[in-house]
Amino acid sequence: QDQRAEWLERLDRDYAGVVHAAYLGFGRDPKQGEMLYRRMDALDPRMVKRWIRLAWATDLTEQVTRVQVPVLAVLAERSWPANEPWAAVAEALGYSGMPRLRATRIADCGHFVMLDHPAELASVIQGFAADPEGLRVAMR
Repeated sequence: QDQRAEWLERLDRDYAGVVHAAYLGFGRDPKQGEMLYRRMDALDPRMVKRWIRLAWATDLTEQVTRVQVPVLAVLAERSWPANEPWAAVAEALGYSGMPRLRATRIADCGHFVMLDHPAELASVIQGFAADPEGLRVAMR
């Protein structure tokens, strides 16, 4: 939370620096990170700032406990490291307490899984849609 507050405060002073650093980190490598940054840099900074503030300042931890439909969380390894237990990641990301959550990790990609492994992501989503309760498919 302290880091978020620091980044939000810095957003007004150094918009380009904050967005550049964030999107470099989202890429699977520096080249993709730069491409992602250029796409964001082409957008209206007022809109992007509003979106960033909403994304970083909104805490839905209590609301997720009331979600009654099955939910699939698809995460890159950077969000869910291979050596990290799901319980710790779920807590850090605000997913703990979500009653019907299934999670999967896709390796070797940046934050935007759909850019790096679209076919694997589609397969994961298709499997979830066919069996949202996970009765036939074990969690990865």
